[in-house]
Amino acid sequence: MDKNKFILFVCIFLFLVLGLGVLSTEEVNDDIGIIKDFGNLFMNLPEGNIIGSEEGVKYNKLKEGGRFTFTSKDASLSIQGSSFEGVLPKDNNGRSSFIEVNLLGDITRADFAVGENGGEYLIGGVKFNLPPNSRVYYDNENGFRFPEGTKITNLNDFYNLNMELNFEGNNLNFIDEVIVNGKLKLTKYGYLIGEGEATYEGMKIKNLFGVNDVAILKNNLDKLKEEDISELNWIRKDSKGLEFSSSSTGSIFVEFLEGNDILNVGKNGKLELRIDNGDKLKISKFSGVPRFNYVPSENGVTNIVNDGLVLELDKGGKHHVDISPVTLKDLSLDKYAAVPVIIESDVLDEEIRINSRGSLYGVLVDKIDGKKVEKIVYDLENPIMSLKTEELNGLMSSLKENIKEEGSLDSAFRASQFFLLGTKNNYFTTSESIDLVKKIVQSSGEYSDHVLHKVKSGLDKLSNDNVKISYEKFSHFTLKNLHNFDFKYGDDLDKFDVIYSVLNNGLKENKDFNLIEDFSLKVIKSDFNSRDSVLFLTNGIKEYNGANFESIKFGAEVVGRYSLVPGVTDFLDLRYSNIKDKQTFGKEYALALNRYFNDKDSIQKSDSQMASYALDQMHLVESDNDHSDIIRNSIISNLDANSKYYLIANSEGNNNLFTSTFEKIYSSVDKKDVSGLMKSVDPNGDYWLKFTTELSARGKLSELYKQDSLFYRKLIQDSLDNYDENILFENAVLMTETFQEIYNHPEAYPGEKEAFEEFLISKYKSSETINEQGIYSYLLRLNSNPNTQKAENILKDLPELHEPILPSSFSQRDEIAAKLYFYKDENWFSIAANDFNSNYKMNLEWNNGKQARLSKIVNGKKIIIDLELNDPSVDFVPSIEEDIKGQTYIYTAHRGHSFNTEKTYPDFLSSDTTKIIHLAGCGSYGRLAEYQQKFPNSFFIADKDEGQGFPSDKVTYLVLEGIAEGKLNWEDLTPDFAKEKGLVFPEQESLPQYLQRYKSGM
Repeated sequence: MDKNKFILFVCIFLFLVLGLGVLSTEEVNDDIGIIKDFGNLFMNLPEGNIIGSEEGVKYNKLKEGGRFTFTSKDASLSIQGSSFEGVLPKDNNGRSSFIEVNLLGDITRADFAVGENGGEYLIGGVKFNLPPNSRVYYDNENGFRFPEGTKITNLNDFYNLNMELNFEGNNLNFIDEVIVNGKLKLTKYGYLIGEGEATYEGMKIKNLFGVNDVAILKNNLDKLKEEDISELNWIRKDSKGLEFSSSSTGSIFVEFLEGNDILNVGKNGKLELRIDNGDKLKISKFSGVPRFNYVPSENGVTNIVNDGLVLELDKGGKHHVDISPVTLKDLSLDKYAAVPVIIESDVLDEEIRINSRGSLYGVLVDKIDGKKVEKIVYDLENPIMSLKTEELNGLMSSLKENIKEEGSLDSAFRASQFFLLGTKNNYFTTSESIDLVKKIVQSSGEYSDHVLHKVKSGLDKLSNDNVKISYEKFSHFTLKNLHNFDFKYGDDLDKFDVIYSVLNNGLKENKDFNLIEDFSLKVIKSDFNSRDSVLFLTNGIKEYNGANFESIKFGAEVVGRYSLVPGVTDFLDLRYSNIKDKQTFGKEYALALNRYFNDKDSIQKSDSQMASYALDQMHLVESDNDHSDIIRNSIISNLDANSKYYLIANSEGNNNLFTSTFEKIYSSVDKKDVSGLMKSVDPNGDYWLKFTTELSARGKLSELYKQDSLFYRKLIQDSLDNYDENILFENAVLMTETFQEIYNHPEAYPGEKEAFEEFLISKYKSSETINEQGIYSYLLRLNSNPNTQKAENILKDLPELHEPILPSSFSQRDEIAAKLYFYKDENWFSIAANDFNSNYKMNLEWNNGKQARLSKIVNGKKIIIDLELNDPSVDFVPSIEEDIKGQTYIYTAHRGHSFNTEKTYPDFLSSDTTKIIHLAGCGSYGRLAEYQQKFPNSFFIADKDEGQGFPSDKVTYLVLEGIAEGKLNWEDLTPDFAKEKGLVFPEQESLPQYLQRYKSGM
């Protein structure tokens, strides 16, 4: 059939102004050949803008333009100079091919298939070649979805449009510059790699989950502004080299490919980078060796994997260096050669050099007498890189002979590399090390990877403690235990951790090697009542005499029954053979603490806290399992004065020593002369200040002050003589109660009020910041009736302390609501719901076991108490942020164990909203300063004591009831039982509230 061409004329302006009337009265025929009807629709577009074959293209009118549907494979269509030939009317799935244009004649949507010859087309300023028998999709809002193998051949027209466009597909070739598998966006500055990966300039850039888009900057760089890219991950290449910059929350993953012209990556080379959270890396070439210049950020981390090595850098310098094991796949491809590089940074004292053999050196470079001097300060090499061919083949042969599952084989090969490194650090020869690997694999089979890691960990223990052992002894010890291990119970592999700790501890104690082996074999062969019990035997070798294993084992099983965290108290010299039951366990734990704290040089704050933590955890386990408190009581009754002092001094509030535990310890201290105890136990005063602030945090300092006022006054002054404003703030809050006691009862503390007035005035006048001034001003203002003229004079110029009064909007609400957060490790959710319902006559609107609502009408207002039950394993309560920042609740309360408080009010959460925040956990008063800083406009109720449930219920109800009755002053809202129950209510505005007024008025 002959093909006649015809011309279609289009004009958007006439259509908008005049054409509406024409369209409303004249029907447009679907036949593209009727020029007259198109003339009515498109009148002023230049001649030749849309040209189509008379047959084979069907036209349909659309609201904002038209659609051209291909009905013949011989059809042709030209739109704005872009020709569309070779388009199939339908693909193999029967989907039609079409192109849509707007009233300007621009293509807005295209979805068409091509035949065996493919085709070249131009849409949206992008010229591209489609592969044979493929289909493309385009719309001007979402961009292109290309078939695999499409090649973009020209982008000049696109860049002239000054727009952005999205692309999606596999193996997309952008003008031989970038190959994309996934998503990419074109911008005026270059390419933005979305989900997937892209190859560019010899680099594979990975964004596998689509959350770390990476910009390749290459166009209009002279117009590039810092703010345009500050929140981007980006890569830039120029004549000087490569530059990588991650955003503050982003990451860049790059693998360098063979032929990269800057890194000189050979066919066997493998080099990968991961740059995170604001870090930058610049790569340049100098004398043939690439130089990496690392620029750290505050929170960033950069990882460099150079085949057999992995290096982690952060703002502190070299954070971690280790081997990166070669995989079987890399081995089969012969792809395990390192890329020579030099790494330098302002945060590194040394240069880090890596050679082609995979050896890493830390080199200090200096000049002495004008000469360059280099000193190697550390080195590392993946042992697999230096093995001879016959050694590597022998290792692989043994692995393949004994391990059949492919995944296990690869894991064991990687584990063997770590193992060989461990043997090298212990000075075994290469042949000895490979021989031992083979024998371990022969004994362990499919478990070889796990066993190799366990044995390597044992080697590390020895080298870290500088414990020497010959290859013969270590090999004999390892293989003898392996031959006696029953691999039917593979979950007992933790026993290998124990036996190497036994070996290490035994050698350090100069134990007879036969005793060490005998003890280890008994561990391997024995059954235990729990997996944890065996882990407590690491120090059992110290008391082993060849005949008392069963008594040591029994003691370890008692400990394992009640201790949740093996290893945290390894610094204690527990004598397991003395432990027969809970009573003797508690006594032995106390005696071990006494021995530890009697050696003043060995005391570590972290050890003290772990001892306290373990004590509390044992109490929880015994309480839950046996409903008794024998272990804790036995411990405390056997503690000496040293142990009591240091446990309190290092406890850091309820975080490390439960309030109930503190009270038991404190009640056992002789109160007649506590300052004398402090001086005798700690004559150098290393922990006096910490002990004093802990007493204050737990509400005990006031009652001791009179015993030795000069001593305690000096310590309080020391606590407030601190240039760290956070510590100063915390101590000021903790000491508020003591100051109020001294100010309000000067007759009981002769001379103390005047001494503190003098001290605080001096600190106020010498303050270097307005925050410091404000804190000292607050402590001065607590004194409503000064004793000295100097204090009277200065108080005249300081802002007065306001009474603690709630906003009037609280009582004006129709609904006055509270939210209480409970946890599943206690039963208080259901108990509290019943308490509010039964004892306070609140209506239970609903209770689904996880959430409940109770309500009651008071003074025409509806008071609401919502209860929520949370899983204690969560990082934070999911609803808390909305509850704190929203307007639904005026009152929130943590109603769980004190150690769960940070889940109710997590570290990341802060707010300027005004709430009543009830910290109902044990000893929450000690953390009051921390939460006041996070929620400066809120009013706090805290607990010095054990956080009892029923008083907490009563507080919540009475406060809400009082607000409904119009009470807003905390003097009217504080219940009579508050002091008796150790509850702390606002007595004046808080320090953060005062500081805000102080700073705004200065």
